[in-house]
Amino acid sequence: MSANQSFGRVLKLLSSARRFRVKALNALNGLGTLGVSTGLKAVAYSIEREQIQWRYRKVALPEYLELFKWNEPSRTPGRLLRVDTNPAQVAYLKVKNSSTRPSGTVSAAVFHFMDAVLEIRFFSPELFVATWKPGIPSPPYGLDNSFRWPSAEIEIQDSNGWWSLSTAKLTVKVSPLGEVQILDDKGVVVRKELPPTRRGDHWTTDSICQPDDHICGLGEQASGLDLKGGKYTLFNRDPGGVYGPGQDPLYLGIPMYMVFGKNYNYLIFHENPYRSRFHFRYSKIRASFSAGELRTWFCIGSSATDLMSRWTDLTGKPPLPPRWALGYHFSRWGYKNQDELVEVAKQFHDRKIPVAAMHLDLDYMDNFKLFTFSPTQFPNPSQMCNSLEKLGTKIVTIVDCGVKCDNQYPLYIEGIKNNYFCLLPNQQVATGVVWPGLCAFPDFSNPEVRKWWQTHYKILLLAGVAGIWHDMNEPTTLEIAGDRTLPDATSHSLEGQGGNHAQVHNLYGLVLNQTGYQALKNHRPNRRPWILSRSGWAGVQRYAWVWTGDTDSSWEALAQTIPTVLGMGLSAIAFAGSDIGGFSGSPSPELYTRWLSMAVFMGFCRTHSIMGTKHREPWLFEEPWRSAIVKFIRLRAYLLPYLYTIAASACQTGLPVNRPLFWDCPACDELWVSDSFMLGDELLVAPILQQGVTSRLVRLPTGSWYVMSNDVLIDNLGATPKVVGINFGIEDAPVLVRSGTILPCEQVGALGGSLHNNSLILHIWPDPKTDKAKGDLYSDALDGYGPARLDSFTLEPGSDRDTKKDTPEKGILGVRCWKLTRKTKFIPSAAGNTKTSAKSSFAFPWSDIKVVIHGEKASTPIVVDDTELTYHQVKQSDMDFQL
Repeated sequence: MSANQSFGRVLKLLSSARRFRVKALNALNGLGTLGVSTGLKAVAYSIEREQIQWRYRKVALPEYLELFKWNEPSRTPGRLLRVDTNPAQVAYLKVKNSSTRPSGTVSAAVFHFMDAVLEIRFFSPELFVATWKPGIPSPPYGLDNSFRWPSAEIEIQDSNGWWSLSTAKLTVKVSPLGEVQILDDKGVVVRKELPPTRRGDHWTTDSICQPDDHICGLGEQASGLDLKGGKYTLFNRDPGGVYGPGQDPLYLGIPMYMVFGKNYNYLIFHENPYRSRFHFRYSKIRASFSAGELRTWFCIGSSATDLMSRWTDLTGKPPLPPRWALGYHFSRWGYKNQDELVEVAKQFHDRKIPVAAMHLDLDYMDNFKLFTFSPTQFPNPSQMCNSLEKLGTKIVTIVDCGVKCDNQYPLYIEGIKNNYFCLLPNQQVATGVVWPGLCAFPDFSNPEVRKWWQTHYKILLLAGVAGIWHDMNEPTTLEIAGDRTLPDATSHSLEGQGGNHAQVHNLYGLVLNQTGYQALKNHRPNRRPWILSRSGWAGVQRYAWVWTGDTDSSWEALAQTIPTVLGMGLSAIAFAGSDIGGFSGSPSPELYTRWLSMAVFMGFCRTHSIMGTKHREPWLFEEPWRSAIVKFIRLRAYLLPYLYTIAASACQTGLPVNRPLFWDCPACDELWVSDSFMLGDELLVAPILQQGVTSRLVRLPTGSWYVMSNDVLIDNLGATPKVVGINFGIEDAPVLVRSGTILPCEQVGALGGSLHNNSLILHIWPDPKTDKAKGDLYSDALDGYGPARLDSFTLEPGSDRDTKKDTPEKGILGVRCWKLTRKTKFIPSAAGNTKTSAKSSFAFPWSDIKVVIHGEKASTPIVVDDTELTYHQVKQSDMDFQL
């Protein structure tokens, strides 16, 4: 064993020991919160659950015993018997398809084998779904049924027993024994799937891949950006209050991944919610599912943008959030009462530190009862919400899914009376221990239960709560061992189809988010819903944002945040972030500051921590950390116009807010890095991820880049990435700006993003080759469904005739003057409300525009919309906030 390997093992052991210690401390904190009585119930329930699992094992998983008959061979589909190509003989998949097909054309075929049936249906020339049966089907919760697919006529041929289904984009070949090959429009084999195998209800599929392929996706993973070489379990699970790199599984798995090869890019989605396992070997990909149909969606694309666009056509685009959601959020578990909360908010406001929202953890409830406020600690929630609203800060409250078993609790009484809770096979209510003690769990796969649950959000919304935070919705029960959830045999309605928890578990958080989102839309139709969720499944982006859960407060967890958030973005979760500083401990001032300097450039930006840790209000830190922390929080508010613009774009295109460096060139191996990321197309974020370090190496894609903190220009004119060393002091934003960028910013006030401030500042970094720059600015009323506008700004070199006076002097770039123009596109609806009049328009919300041209030190005039307005050009040092 080498010295490096030995050192690595020592570090791993130390990290594991530290996490064990943190878990022990968290357990003590949790016991203090639960109380001894409830803690003992958690221990007792752990034993009881295992007994239930064993008692109903055959009900939950019929193939349970068969899995242990290792001498019994797996079954393959066998020999092909016949093929049906009549559309009337192909099962409908409950996805709308708008095309009216000419007589005699088909888009599907069914292959009947001796021991299995394969159904293939095309939804567009580049996307199809292949379903192997038998197996228990699941309702298509992950799919967006509102999307209308184009026509996808296919040509079917039989050649020596191999059947071919072809469109203009790809060809699917099926062998007489069940092998499936997918070829691109040039006839190159993109993917080869071996005949799947089945033991009981357990499906396994193997596909061939190339050693240099890159693979990403699977939702939330504590791994590197490239999943190649790893094993992953998809079973939504709370890791127990703290986790670090390598933890598996986590809260939110999505059985979707993208493969990027040298000459092809494709996407795979296994629409199967059962517990699954993926092994991405270097020559083979294996996916296995404990039950259900083996239903696989395939999409081919020329780029990551193409694949993500089609994936979000299938599973849905995220809705436009209210602008305040993009600001800085502050939270901690352990507010004593509403007076303390209001005082903290006032401190932020008085110190001119903008906070968009404050989150209330379990503290606000009456003995952990959902949809209640403590009559002693939070006696006047409306007054509390109004007080914070005046300070520009919204209130977000946590909502779990475990309903306290209490015969005096109206919510529990209603659930029992109407049979709204999940049941065991013996028709007893399935219970588990959560914060209130013994709890029952609503069956959100029942439409009647969803309608009932939606009515209760009104209690929070009438008090003035602006957003909802869904937690513990894997769903999680507090146990000392096992899967930490309901027994597999727990029954669910599953839209009337009937099913058990083995099938519904991974879907539970998704359907809860759907319920909460619809509740907010119903009760506040003129405001956009905003929900934060810990768990979900494919399609969760239609209802909620996501954060990385209970991360460790360590440098390793800080570094892990980047690939985890990027992986969620590559699974269509456009808005994601982390608990700044880590959830489970008390970070050092340096760790917290570096974490914050990264987090302000992620889609979701929130400070949060477990009870018993050091408070993280900025004024409690000593210098120089305090000034740096305040600067980065203010920077988040300063960037709101840019953040809102890329958020609006993400909701139209489905592209994530945070993207990997390889986004524009997936075939470039050097850009598959896990220590940097993009915010939109313009900003490259390269955080400091090690203790005591003030510089780092940054890998730059092709082009010219400015270091934001000092305007140093770095050219990378070659065809390959360039590695450069850059210093980032404790107050420096670890960001580079793509040349040719116009970055819209906003004057910072004490408010957290609830209102437009008066001055818009356009920061401009001209392209050194062309002396040009461009940028977009989206604006609307910040919430609701009214009209909006998109202003596209363009900067280019002007000439003497563009100015009112002779300007013989030239700037350092040889420009006599700058000419700034803009074009405006009026959008009838800010968030897709088709009832808004197409003639309506939204007035430009800023009364003043200031311009900062970076890299240009001479006093060169600026011509704005054919009018010389040199006074609009200001130096960065003259502004109320400096980048």
